[in-house]
Amino acid sequence: MQNQNKFHYKAMMFLSFAGPAVILFSAVVIVPFIFGLYLTFTGWDGISSSIPFVGFENYLSLFKDTSFWISLGRTILYAVIAVILANVVAFALAYLVTSKIKGSNFFRAAFFTPNLIGGIVLGYIWQFVFKQAILVIGKATGISLFSTSWLSDPFKAFWALIIVTVWQLSGYLMLIYIAIRFDFYSGLAAIIGLLHDVAIMLSAVVLLHSFIRVETTFIAALLTIVGYSINNTIIIFDRIRENSHKSTLRQLSRENIVNLSVQESLSRTLNTTITTLLTIVTLYIMGVDSIKQFALPLIVGIVAGTYSANLINGYVWALLMDCRDAKKRAKAKA
Repeated sequence: MQNQNKFHYKAMMFLSFAGPAVILFSAVVIVPFIFGLYLTFTGWDGISSSIPFVGFENYLSLFKDTSFWISLGRTILYAVIAVILANVVAFALAYLVTSKIKGSNFFRAAFFTPNLIGGIVLGYIWQFVFKQAILVIGKATGISLFSTSWLSDPFKAFWALIIVTVWQLSGYLMLIYIAIRFDFYSGLAAIIGLLHDVAIMLSAVVLLHSFIRVETTFIAALLTIVGYSINNTIIIFDRIRENSHKSTLRQLSRENIVNLSVQESLSRTLNTTITTLLTIVTLYIMGVDSIKQFALPLIVGIVAGTYSANLINGYVWALLMDCRDAKKRAKAKA
């Protein structure tokens, strides 16, 4: 019975951190995937309003195509390698940033940065790396592996795709591994902070409806802010957890521990936020309309996320823990 309660507690603790991400992932990935799966049983051409049901006819014609089996084999190989490498790298990064080494906060922010960069920007960056930067390295070192563009060779392009996937996924997976270290009430406080950030962004849409339109760019900005806010929250809670276990600070109240943890993390948080805001403000000033539609919600969300991570989440955690202790004392007296 005790083991079951412990498992239930751990599961609730994990879901409290991973829950928002799971809901968003379901909305933008799983639901469209299920609908797309349904369309494979139809003869819809993607344009007409009628969607005739054809059963397994599409699959029967597909299984007769030899190129399909070649593509399927490569896809499976890509998925297996990418998943294994991404988890190995993420676990190593999580161990690195949670160990007591100098600069761990900087590493945590740096490793999560790929998830804050838009997909189009990432595409241009990696295209430059694999088409031009690789050639410069090849000329300087004389290594044949870097003598030609990786995007012009099928074998090299496959591994280029693996590298990009692992590079981008490792930050999210790192946060999941780190989240396992925290208690249920930390996760609950983080969810309250996320709700605050989302509410601020939705309020901004109402107040700035002339400048912000609710479309795909806004949804992308919203998802980016959720990840950014979770990253800041984990940094604060990791410092709270460390300070809570220090023997020299055990006499302090939870509120004072939160104050101390926020103070210790504040300079790093402000430096990261200001640097990010300068970049996004520049994009807003110099970018075209589609870039502005993405940049303006990001500006609002980053400010709100920084505020909630430093001035809301930790104190909500302290309040929840005090309420828990009060209930325990009341039960003990009864």
